[in-house]
Amino acid sequence: MVTELAKHLEEKASFFNGAHAILNTGPREPSPEEIRHVRELLSTKKMEMCAVKTDTESATAAAESPGIPATLLFDNEQPQEAEGQSSLEPEEGLFMKRTVRSGQTVQYPGHVPILGDVNPGDQIVAGGDVVIWGRLRGTVHAGGDW
Repeated sequence: MVTELAKHLEEKASFFNGAHAILNTGPREPSPEEIRHVRELLSTKKMEMCAVKTDTESATAAAESPGIPATLLFDNEQPQEAEGQSSLEPEEGLFMKRTVRSGQTVQYPGHVPILGDVNPGDQIVAGGDVVIWGRLRGTVHAGGDW
């Protein structure tokens, strides 16, 4: 998996340059050396591992050994939200993998990530967050009351 991560980071080096990363080990139990290896890989790509999220206590100890803050998530537990964050579940979103054509209006009570452009005359209204991977030339209203 580390090899795949290295390949992906190499392909998108400029996009990830300067990013902060959180390593989610899930139920895996990495050793401190494995966590250090991932941290060094990220460092070579000008990224910083700022935390580790894990399901196991031993992985928490392994993460903290090289000095990385770790969060232990118990079965079916979701991370606590920071104050002011949306309480929407991740599945409550409308993912649009296309360019929004001129004059269209999109209204949705949850999050609206868009992989494409929002053209002049378009209007995006969302109860949650709006994230656009493209050009924003239209109007966006995020965090509205529904």
